[in-house]
Amino acid sequence: MRDAVARLLVRLGVSPDAVTILGTVGVVVGALTYATTGWMLAATVIVAVSTACDLLDGTMARLARRTTTFGAFLDSVLDRVADAAICVALVYRYVGDGQLRPAVAAMLALVTGYLVPYARARAEAVGVSGEAGIAPRFVRLKTLGVGGLLGGVGLPHAMEGALWCVVALATATVLQRIRHVHRQLVAHRAPH
Repeated sequence: MRDAVARLLVRLGVSPDAVTILGTVGVVVGALTYATTGWMLAATVIVAVSTACDLLDGTMARLARRTTTFGAFLDSVLDRVADAAICVALVYRYVGDGQLRPAVAAMLALVTGYLVPYARARAEAVGVSGEAGIAPRFVRLKTLGVGGLLGGVGLPHAMEGALWCVVALATATVLQRIRHVHRQLVAHRAPH
């Protein structure tokens, strides 16, 4: 399905970078929907649909043979914007509602979520692979999506639970990446 949609967009002349930008704008709109109205279900659906653009842009770039260093850079930066929009909207809403524990969970989810790609970027900067761990971005987003859907249909504390899961998953992933990088660097130093 993803490949078919990506092929159609490529045939229509849509650029992968435009899809990246559109997806980020959609996530920000979804996050603002929740922050300003409290409509968790609507916000979750908007964010989920918009996040699907993040799956399409890379596929489109490969199909069109338009993979570029700038496209990868733009995608990575805008992923951080989208992640921040989600967590900041949750913090804003929870603080406004006087719910400090889930607000703290959202802040910690943002920080630990940012450490995951940072660990990978730093690993790559020192010349080794940083791609390891149990919770890459889409696992964390799916976890938040499930929390949003369950919270949106009235299950109390579902989003807070999802946020704490993201904190745990992201922390575990960062620790796994640190271990992965350490092993590679030790192996490079070892005499062959």
